[in-house]
Amino acid sequence: MARHTIPTARRDLSATTCQTGRDTEARRRDQKTRRTCVVDRLIQQALLQVLEKRWDPTFSEHSYGFRPGRSAHQAVTQAQRYVAEGYGVVVDLDLERFFGASGQA
Repeated sequence: MARHTIPTARRDLSATTCQTGRDTEARRRDQKTRRTCVVDRLIQQALLQVLEKRWDPTFSEHSYGFRPGRSAHQAVTQAQRYVAEGYGVVVDLDLERFFGASGQA
């Protein structure tokens, strides 16, 4: 396996295709596929671990999407509690789809 340094990882990630590591095909929720490589995924995970510690505490306690320790099932259960408490409206927002549809992504 090739040893990566920050400059070589930056070069590989900037290339149109990953030059090192094993390529894999990732299927997204919209059923489209994209090519990714192990180094790309490793760097994404490292950034996630650093950024998540900093930003997750600032999110609303009512937010469930892509949060550590939270799931869609928990969001549905909480929505059912709100209905049982007498609330008439539950709002579900998908900002990823909004920004993707408006060309802001």
